[in-house]
Amino acid sequence: MKLLVAIDASESSERLLDYVALHWLPRDPTLALVLYHARGAATQSDDGDPLRYARADAIVLGARDRAASRPLGAVATRVLAESLMPVLVVP
Repeated sequence: MKLLVAIDASESSERLLDYVALHWLPRDPTLALVLYHARGAATQSDDGDPLRYARADAIVLGARDRAASRPLGAVATRVLAESLMPVLVVP
């Protein structure tokens, strides 16, 4: 299985990497991770959508903030709405 792990320099990215390292890697040593540095919900490179080149089975990303009024950030909300593959949002 190949997971696309969306990270940035945030605290939620650190929680996300800890979660994947503690809960997924020990259970599946053949798991392949593709780390993608997400720069924002609307970011797109000049050569098209960079996510299409990852060919991952699922996307894993952090929820961004822990506010009860807004449990998901803008990027997580958009990925959940537009993704054609399974998405796991780690709180």
